[in-house]
Amino acid sequence: MKKNILCVLLLSATLAACGQKNSVTKEFYSAEELKQDFDVFRASMEEGHPGLHRYKSKATMDSIFATAASSITKQMSAREFVQLVSRAAAQIGDGHLRVILPKTDKDKFDEGHTAIPFRLYWSDNKLYVVRNYSTIPDKDFLGAQIVSINGHSVNDFLKEYLAISASDGSNVTNKYRMLQRPRFFPRYFNILYGYIESYELE
Repeated sequence: MKKNILCVLLLSATLAACGQKNSVTKEFYSAEELKQDFDVFRASMEEGHPGLHRYKSKATMDSIFATAASSITKQMSAREFVQLVSRAAAQIGDGHLRVILPKTDKDKFDEGHTAIPFRLYWSDNKLYVVRNYSTIPDKDFLGAQIVSINGHSVNDFLKEYLAISASDGSNVTNKYRMLQRPRFFPRYFNILYGYIESYELE
């Protein structure tokens, strides 16, 4: 039986389509494997999501799914595939819909000793350190504004993050709020840019 790469959880309803329960993940997956997995994702949404067409018509969602599927032309990592599926899922407009990485990768992002060592606060599209888990003295770091991380500007991150994170309809308030929760910022930063072991902050 084929093990799917991703796990999609609809927390507010009865749908749960999960895969890749084994503890080992491959570095890359073929286009054929990814297309099969995307078909599983689409079928799960069409068969089990009660609000699939609440904010967008069937024709629009069909187009979104078809465009995403047609973009799968080469092998991808699980992280790249999660980005692709997340962009499609985000357009459904369900704030409880999450596309997550395989557990081994998610644990590495959340609990690894090199996970981004601070908690953030968003205000007026600016990012500030509200809690410090690093070795930098608090007096030099707490309240500091983060402009970029490893050359990725906060503005670029925000634009990409908003495109792959879920919310109800077109509301973005919860998207900002979620980033202030423990683990969410490093998780999405690593989904977008990959797992890294050191950070250069501006």
